[in-house]
Amino acid sequence: GLKMPTKLVAYRSVHKPRILVPINHSQDELDYLCSVISEQQPSLFIELGTRYGGLPLMLNQKFPNLQIVSFDRESIVGHDVMKLCSNNVTFAVCDVLDRAITSNLVNLLCRHSLTKMLYCDNGDKFREMNSYAHLLNAGDLVGCHDFVGSTAIRIERLAIELGFEQLRPLPKAGICLLYTSDAADDM
Repeated sequence: GLKMPTKLVAYRSVHKPRILVPINHSQDELDYLCSVISEQQPSLFIELGTRYGGLPLMLNQKFPNLQIVSFDRESIVGHDVMKLCSNNVTFAVCDVLDRAITSNLVNLLCRHSLTKMLYCDNGDKFREMNSYAHLLNAGDLVGCHDFVGSTAIRIERLAIELGFEQLRPLPKAGICLLYTSDAADDM
C-alpha cells in the first residue's frame, strides 16, 4: 500500500509528561485539511478510521468548537488522548461498513442540518464514500485520504456521479477533498 509520512505530535497534559500521538498524514496534508476547515467552517467532522486518534486530537486543539465524531472497528485510542480531547470529540468503536450497525452514522449524517464534513480514511474509501456521501447536503464536504491508482479513478467517478465537485487538489499527496455543489439539490 501507499506509505505516507507519519507526523508525531506532542501534547502536554496537566497531570502527565508529554505524550506522542501519531497522525498518519504529512504536514502538507494537515495544513491543507486545516485550511479547508477554516474556509468552509463545517460544524461537524465525521472521521471514518480513527487509528490512534491523532487527527481528532489535533483538529480539536486547532478548532475547539468543531464537533468531531470518529469511528473505527478497533479501539486503539489511548486513554491519554481521550482525556486531552474536549467534550466535542466522540470516539465510536464499530465497523461503519457493517450494515447491521450503520444506523447511528446514517442518523448522524441526516439529522445534522449545519455544514458537515465526512472524512473517509478507513480501509475501503470507495465503499465508505459510496455508502454515506449521498446522505450529505449541498455545501457539505467529503474527503478521502490515502488512495492511489484505480481506487482514485473509482472515487473520482463516484464523486461526479453523486454530484460532487472538487474543491481544490492538494499537489503531491494522497488526499482529495470534494464538496457538494448547490446544483446537487436540483438532482
